[in-house]
Amino acid sequence: MEVPEGISQYITTRLIPINGLSASKQKVLLDNIIIETHPVGSYLFEQGDIDGFVYYLLTGKINMMATDESSFIIEPEVEHASYPIGQMQPRQYSAMIINESQILKISKSLFNSLLKSDRPEPQVVLESDDADGVGDWMTNLVKSRIFSNIPPQNIQKIFELFEEIPVKNNDMIIHQGEQGDFFYIIKDGMFKVTRYLQKQHKTFRLAILHEGDSFGEESLLGDMPRNANVTALTDGTLMRLTKDSFLSLIRDPAIKAVDYQQAVQRIGEGETWLDVRSPEKYRKNGLAGSLNYPLDTLRIQINKLNMDASYIVYCENGSRSSIAAYLLLKHGYSVSYLQGGISKYQKEMASTAPTIRELDSAQQYAGRPPSPSGKEKPPLAGDMSNSTEKMIESLSLLSSQGNGDQLAHVLRTVLTSVFKQLEQALRDKVEAEIAKNIAEQKLEAFMQGQVLNLMPVGNGTQSKIMNLDVK
Repeated sequence: MEVPEGISQYITTRLIPINGLSASKQKVLLDNIIIETHPVGSYLFEQGDIDGFVYYLLTGKINMMATDESSFIIEPEVEHASYPIGQMQPRQYSAMIINESQILKISKSLFNSLLKSDRPEPQVVLESDDADGVGDWMTNLVKSRIFSNIPPQNIQKIFELFEEIPVKNNDMIIHQGEQGDFFYIIKDGMFKVTRYLQKQHKTFRLAILHEGDSFGEESLLGDMPRNANVTALTDGTLMRLTKDSFLSLIRDPAIKAVDYQQAVQRIGEGETWLDVRSPEKYRKNGLAGSLNYPLDTLRIQINKLNMDASYIVYCENGSRSSIAAYLLLKHGYSVSYLQGGISKYQKEMASTAPTIRELDSAQQYAGRPPSPSGKEKPPLAGDMSNSTEKMIESLSLLSSQGNGDQLAHVLRTVLTSVFKQLEQALRDKVEAEIAKNIAEQKLEAFMQGQVLNLMPVGNGTQSKIMNLDVK
């Protein structure tokens, strides 16, 4: 459709990752988008849905809701609005319109083709006995980002160890609450994922899985009970790998575990701590300079992390952090995790690593858990100045209690956090200048009597005059 210049500039400069495409690819995208208006109370999609589209919010407000009672709001003022809405499929949330909203819609296949990386795929020979696509699940697996971090000899060994399991309709493959013993790949068939919530005394459908999808890895990574049921919806075939083989051939080479001394050295070189525990535990003894993205909400916040940064994930005992590291690696992040968690190194940390509580000013300059509203702003210049005075006081206190090495470590942590704060401020300044330019162009167009009108689209739906908030 033909998109007015002001709207197209907003799309190509503010929406991620569209703003990173070349000009020619942006033109192709703009020629193929649809802009729809959705009324209050309607649903853009529901949890568990699988569809062929990518959506962005342009105006309005959406409530993202899941069956586990988690929810968050997307509106133009929050960072979520720069990214596709609920992009994981099957959909992890239901998207309910709570203010009349204008939505950008584009074919998922076209969107993915425009974003396709030129990075070479790992070369592995996959043998198949027939030519009817039996090897498709193998090809999809090898092309995943997890497998791109695994040596080719490991991949060949993995396929040798896979065991083929025929299943019948209604067979239950995984039982919620049981210990994990296998990692599964769907060779053919359809399966549903459900979870029973004790509080509601109800079972909720979480996802529908198809050929090439995998499941069962989280329980193996975290050495925890299964958190959902998986049941066959059709006759089919599964390929399964034992827990020991999964850990030795996939987890260990793909996800790098580091001890505390290695982690401290990397933090000093510019990597970032990532705490995946609850906000309560983070506030109690989270490491100064760390970010807090609880594992339970990491999937919906993952795009807020910096793709150019490297992260060291930690939790209490290493189980949740290994799951988080696997998830981040699947999305292309550079990541390792603290083996054994912070509980393993408590004594060592007590003398070398300041915590959020020990440095009261840390919440003024270090990464903090996002506020419930998602509207938390970085400190202003004046706040940073006050924070600096508090940091100096805290450093003085620590210097009187510890040795020179301890003080150097604390100072390095503080300076790293300050530099990250300044980098964020610079990014915010650039975004503000872009927004200012767009606003000036819109004002100039208005003064010339040029009102932007959207063309009618899809099923007779009418799009209204845009009044984008570009703050």
